Amino acid sequence: MLDRLSPILILIMMVLGLFAGQHGPTADIASVLVVPLLMLLLFLIFLDVPFRDIPASVKNYKFNFISLGINFLWTPVLAYVLGNMFLSDHPVLWLGLFMLLVTPCTDWYIIFTNLARGNTALSTTILPVNFILQIILLPVYIYLFFGVFEWVSPDVIFSMILTLVIPLTVAMAVKLIFPGQYLQRLSSLNPVVLSLAVFSIFASERDILFGNLDVLQLILIPILLFFLINFFIGNFAARIFRFNYRDTVSLVMTTMARNSPLALAIAVVVFDDMPVITLALIIGPLIEIPVLALTAKIMTFKDNRT
Repeated sequence: MLDRLSPILILIMMVLGLFAGQHGPTADIASVLVVPLLMLLLFLIFLDVPFRDIPASVKNYKFNFISLGINFLWTPVLAYVLGNMFLSDHPVLWLGLFMLLVTPCTDWYIIFTNLARGNTALSTTILPVNFILQIILLPVYIYLFFGVFEWVSPDVIFSMILTLVIPLTVAMAVKLIFPGQYLQRLSSLNPVVLSLAVFSIFASERDILFGNLDVLQLILIPILLFFLINFFIGNFAARIFRFNYRDTVSLVMTTMARNSPLALAIAVVVFDDMPVITLALIIGPLIEIPVLALTAKIMTFKDNRT
């Protein structure tokens, strides 16, 4: 029941988070809870991942090829064109939007793939490839499209790896120790933890969002267009190559979801004299969360009708 209500719960928790965030102490506590809640949520998601299916998923060359092609060949071009159309008079914000859109998500998309009953094993196997390629290619993209070549420290990369490896390792250990019925009870907590994570994110970022509505107004349309275009691109590619429903969800989510900590880290460390870039990378995911929740609802609705 909670799974079906998750998109509604997300919207409710967004509103509650924005309301609660106006109180300073609540916002401070929420900001501390974001990463632990995200790691807990990933742990619960990884409990549902059928690890025995991962070797077969790695060999799903068709999915991997299409996913990587959309993410690392098509998406940079789309991101640049959208920025050129809507932000040519705001070049710094254009760079921030570009950095957001060319870096595939390295965590959230598994959560929303699970929410839409997609192939989480397949989504998990593509994660390290997305992670490594964006580390290599993000500076290249920035140089090719904007003439700037910058990098990020190994410490940032290491912290990102830990955020994923810790919940993955704990989940694998728990699956070995405890029987299935206990794992099912834990998995039922997914919608609750997801709702709390969304609440914490919006409560902690409330002041940034409402203090920079001009930035939100400028990037809202290109971001929504990006999600809409890639939603149709992902579904079209899945239909052309005859993916089943679960693999289609995985492809759509991995090609839509952004919000990579790598892009934010580069913005904070390297472009510290251009705070508007960081703003774009913070505000963007606040738009993304309800979009992905709606996408999950649309995908499950389509599946239920077929």
